[in-house]
Amino acid sequence: MVAEPPHPIALHHEYALEPAAVQDWRDLRSWASLVGWEHGRLLSDLPDGKWLAELKLVLERHPAGLDGKRGEALLAQWRTQPHLRFVRRKLKQPSREGWAQSVARAEQTRQFHQVVSAGDQADLPLEALANDVPPLLRAPEQVAEALVLLLQSSSRIRLVDPYFNPTRSRYLKALSLLLRRATWQGTYRRTSGDDHLQIIIETCPPNEADRSTDRAICQQWCQLPALRAAVPAPHLVQLRFWRDKDLADPKPVFHNRYLLTDRGGVIFPHGLDFGADDQRELHDDITRMTASQWVAREADFNASPTAYEKVAEGQIWGKV
Repeated sequence: MVAEPPHPIALHHEYALEPAAVQDWRDLRSWASLVGWEHGRLLSDLPDGKWLAELKLVLERHPAGLDGKRGEALLAQWRTQPHLRFVRRKLKQPSREGWAQSVARAEQTRQFHQVVSAGDQADLPLEALANDVPPLLRAPEQVAEALVLLLQSSSRIRLVDPYFNPTRSRYLKALSLLLRRATWQGTYRRTSGDDHLQIIIETCPPNEADRSTDRAICQQWCQLPALRAAVPAPHLVQLRFWRDKDLADPKPVFHNRYLLTDRGGVIFPHGLDFGADDQRELHDDITRMTASQWVAREADFNASPTAYEKVAEGQIWGKV
């Protein structure tokens, strides 16, 4: 089997970092400032699910190691929410397989962006890990590939686009490609298990609608054959309509477009609208959200109370 290489333009990259390359809590602090979904760098949790346990053994053996409470507190931060810094592969490993053997086997299916072993660390300036993302071609194929690590590692995907309208074909190709990449049984394990994936489209009723027709339009959209065909069977997608809580103005109550997941998020300038064919040579800056941005935008739709009023919801079943 030929390994699938990393996509040439990606918003998130997977690094294989040997636990022995982290010599003390200062090294760990440096890596903490470099890895995470907001930074675009994720660590592979190899050997399978044991990276932090291996690291603790390394630090305990080193003279400077954890250095008391400071190191213990830092290590505890990494343990609290490992899904914010690590990705896990679908890899059945012998129980005693070490880091190097795990990395070699993992690369049979998908290559790492970079492998950092203990011997490399001394010669690797951490700033060399920078991976700024150039503007992406406004083409759904390229965007879906650039987001594959986030899509396949997440258990909940929330597509936020107030102007989404499935009666227009320009929205459906991007939706179809993103969902097919998200539901493909690929290399990575999801946060809550491979069999569970929640997908939600957060949008607003069309401008010409009034409140009395919100539910009817939502249900009509959920039954559109073209929209159902964009959802891979047997998955379903929740469609939710939102309005401003205080105003009867039918215009969208939010403007920016996002892809939010249970791990992190990105800002989409164009959302799910990739325009007419003659517009697809344009480029857009799709950017990773900071942790604080991600938390705030998630709260708009998740918190109690939400930032907006939910006026209708329905389910789109993938068409077999």
